[in-house]
Amino acid sequence: MNDHFQEKVQHGQANDLGHSIHSLLAYLSRCWSVLTEAAVLLTVTIAGYTMFLYVCKILWNLYMSTQTGEMFAAYFPEEASSTHRLLQMNLLMLSIWITIYSFLISLAVGSICRLLYFSRYLFDRFGTMGRTVICGLPLAALVAFYVQPLYEFPAWDTTFAVVFIPTLCVCNRALIYATKLLPELGDLKKITGH
Repeated sequence: MNDHFQEKVQHGQANDLGHSIHSLLAYLSRCWSVLTEAAVLLTVTIAGYTMFLYVCKILWNLYMSTQTGEMFAAYFPEEASSTHRLLQMNLLMLSIWITIYSFLISLAVGSICRLLYFSRYLFDRFGTMGRTVICGLPLAALVAFYVQPLYEFPAWDTTFAVVFIPTLCVCNRALIYATKLLPELGDLKKITGH
């Protein structure tokens, strides 16, 4: 009788171990999927944003070579200087870092919201467009507050304009990744058995 009980216990432990390994492999597979998808998202966003910045630089230089551009620089020297300074930066590196900051901040906010049950109220109930508007704009503002002192942009609205496009491009997927990879706190307690 005692041997039969021990066999049942060992069989149950083996099943639990097999289930745990299967769950771990499924989670690692999900992590790999998210990682590769995020790499593609970041690459496409960086490439697109870099091209956008170079087009802006070309258009700005054309505008400044006109009489209207010269008048703009004369009447609004701070804005003209700020724009010129921005467009003289290494635009590829600017694009890379702004996109990475946007992604990481969106992922961090999404992770906190997921753990604390806010994600179901803030963005799970909305579609792509709703998430982009309702979550993207505040996230762009948060990224702008983080980035402004790093790049010493003179005005917050300039910084917001710089981070706006990459943040909107990556925030929706970052919020989805947080939901895919993290449980809510209640689910975490069930998993750990506490």
